[in-house]
Amino acid sequence: MNEEEKSIAVRRNRVAVLILFCFVALIGLRIMNIQSQSPEYDEIWTVRHYVNVPVGRILSDVATPNNHVLNSLGIKFFSGWVPDLVFAMRLPALLGFAGLFILLLCGVLKSFRGKAARGCVLAAVLLDGLILHYAETARGYSLQTFFVFGLLLALLGFSSETGKKRRFNASMWLVCAVGSCLSVSSGVIFVCVLTGLWALLYVPFREGAERLWKEYRPLLFAGLLWSLFVLIWYGGNCSRFAEGRANFGESFASLGQYFRYCGDILWTTGLLWPVLLLAGGIVWLRREAASRLLLLSCGSVLLVLISALFTKGGPPRVYLPLIPVAMFGAGAVLDEILVRHEKIKKWGLAVFLAIVAASAYFSESRRTAAADPDMGTVFSEVKKIDPAVLTAYRPTDLYVVLNLFG
Repeated sequence: MNEEEKSIAVRRNRVAVLILFCFVALIGLRIMNIQSQSPEYDEIWTVRHYVNVPVGRILSDVATPNNHVLNSLGIKFFSGWVPDLVFAMRLPALLGFAGLFILLLCGVLKSFRGKAARGCVLAAVLLDGLILHYAETARGYSLQTFFVFGLLLALLGFSSETGKKRRFNASMWLVCAVGSCLSVSSGVIFVCVLTGLWALLYVPFREGAERLWKEYRPLLFAGLLWSLFVLIWYGGNCSRFAEGRANFGESFASLGQYFRYCGDILWTTGLLWPVLLLAGGIVWLRREAASRLLLLSCGSVLLVLISALFTKGGPPRVYLPLIPVAMFGAGAVLDEILVRHEKIKKWGLAVFLAIVAASAYFSESRRTAAADPDMGTVFSEVKKIDPAVLTAYRPTDLYVVLNLFG
């Protein structure tokens, strides 16, 4: 091994150590928050109603928003051998975040040429306050975010690979598609939007049915299996899903109300900035192959927002899986800019540090804004008040207090 090869190996080892340190630090902070923060209303409801019931009921009792099936099954499994119930109930969400970290790392290393773009995407997603909150909260959104991003990588990998690697990507697509639906029932929307838009952008339909069947057979077979799953699970629980939709979400009386809703969602989730960057990148690269990823990322955000017109609009957390999808596309725009323009490339490190600083600065405020009040702390403070003073809790907060303190 010559000196140049040794230098490259040393740099790679340093990067690997840095990535491992960031992973351990992020997971460690999540564990600290898990142990220090009191459970929220939705978490307690899930544990009380779905841990000690048969698996069949978990799979069929889908009218209640607090039964995110895969999360409920995970809590049921981990609570059997993890002594700390609070840690056990939040462990599935934490594992979803850890999986997202790994998928993001694999995605940026394979797709981007510049270190700055890779680092910016990792920082923007993994330090996002909403992502971090649901990584330490016993809900299904962290798991769904992991599966939806895995679905995106499976589709991109299928279009760029050949042979047996396509079978792997088709299998990955199937697992992620089913996992996305079982994490939160809205997963069917993400699967249809991402896969349908990818097909329009990446599949060469003009080559004829025979060649398409030969090339895309593994993915078509995976799509058939997923369709059977949708028919059996969604179809079998159709009335229960309809009951749940009747009590959840927001209907729109006018287009003005809908557009205000979209603006609020884009602002609250932070999707506004990557969408604007994606729109600029699409205009800039409109005739190049690189524009397909930008169209896929930006189009997915817009189509999922449009679907709210027909499925009732949900709160910002419903759109959590779109954050890594949009940021990944925005990273591709940044990568193209830094690679193509030598003068701008010199500012790559400054751009990376600015993204890290901004993400870290807003991270904690966004995380705490997404969380319910910590009723353990609130109750401790209330007890210090004069006993003659009557304290009135909201129904959901009272439910938490009664379950935590009896």
